[in-house]
Amino acid sequence: MNSSKISQIAYLSSALKSVDLHEFGNFQNQFAVDLHKNINIQWQKHGYPLIGSLTYSVKAIEYIVRVADRTGGEKNTVIVISLGQHFRPFPIDVFTRRALSVHDAVQRLLLRSPDTVVIIKAENIREMHSDVERFSDFHGYIQYLAIKDIFQDLNVGIIDAWDITIV
Repeated sequence: MNSSKISQIAYLSSALKSVDLHEFGNFQNQFAVDLHKNINIQWQKHGYPLIGSLTYSVKAIEYIVRVADRTGGEKNTVIVISLGQHFRPFPIDVFTRRALSVHDAVQRLLLRSPDTVVIIKAENIREMHSDVERFSDFHGYIQYLAIKDIFQDLNVGIIDAWDITIV
């Protein structure tokens, strides 16, 4: 099982090996390890809302708040959270409530383990092929501003993907 998510970061380690988690569908959780450098990388899909009609296992869907709450964290733990694209067609309060829940979970994680590195990837622009009204960058920009405001009080890194992709 070669995942594009895992292969995008394979440059971290030449010995990084993908582990087959025996899942099905297009949105499989991904896991890779390098036993020599003690590196493990995990990617998992987010909870609802999910946009699209691809096959996925409903029982494997999990909200990031639950994942953060059960993560022990430590100085060698890095958590990257991306919020945005799938919230665009919904009212901004749906996105804001989710972002505030994630904020609270990250705050609890950092209280338990202040050495854990948390990175929030902010919204980015997207190419429009259809349904421009619901998925437009206007909605994304509002979410981008909300993320920057919501997480400003926490010791987290912010990937300013809006500025990166607008250039």
